[in-house]
Amino acid sequence: KSATEKNLQFIKLENNDFLNEIVHSLFENEIQSVLVEGGAKTLQYFIDAGLWDEARVICNEELIIQDGISAPEMKEGIQIKQEKYIGNRVDYYKRNTEF
Repeated sequence: KSATEKNLQFIKLENNDFLNEIVHSLFENEIQSVLVEGGAKTLQYFIDAGLWDEARVICNEELIIQDGISAPEMKEGIQIKQEKYIGNRVDYYKRNTEF
């Protein structure tokens, strides 16, 4: 839906080229920073298009799953830091912009 409710703005996407439509809408609304929290496919779209600067990958090292959906691939990412929190590993990546 396209609507505004209190401090939220909903923007309906009109076509299948949603990534370009999202970026265009962000530009029109002067939004410069976005947190993308999605499933593997959504995240991979943004990664493959080079539309990211930083990423935090959280991995529960105690959880073992036999089958499932593979995590997105950080093809141009440079790991800059790693931390551990109660059974979770957090890897911090920055996009290598020298390509």
